[in-house]
Amino acid sequence: MKKINIIIVSLILVGLVVGFFIFEKGNTTGNTINNGIKEITIKASRFQYSPEVITLNKGDKVKINVENLDTLHGIRIPEFNVKGETGVEFIADKSGEFDFYCTVYCGDKHKEMKGKLIVK
Repeated sequence: MKKINIIIVSLILVGLVVGFFIFEKGNTTGNTINNGIKEITIKASRFQYSPEVITLNKGDKVKINVENLDTLHGIRIPEFNVKGETGVEFIADKSGEFDFYCTVYCGDKHKEMKGKLIVK
């Protein structure tokens, strides 16, 4: 009986560990929800964002944090009238696909540094 209990507990622990890693892998944008605000962290480096695409639901209250990896970059989303060097907050009140851009000149490919925001 003791051996069966040890096996069951071991299987549960393995399941929890595997589940944790699956959840973390699916959570590629670092999404968290705090006080009803969907918080997303994107990494900015010359001349790209990671993730390059962010998907939201219409009506989401959003805070996008920008983790500048090599120099100051920032983010601008013209359709939501937001711009910031370390992040932005807004309500995704429009459906569609919107480009976001770097706010600080970061080199010769600065104008090519953009990502996509999809609001369903």
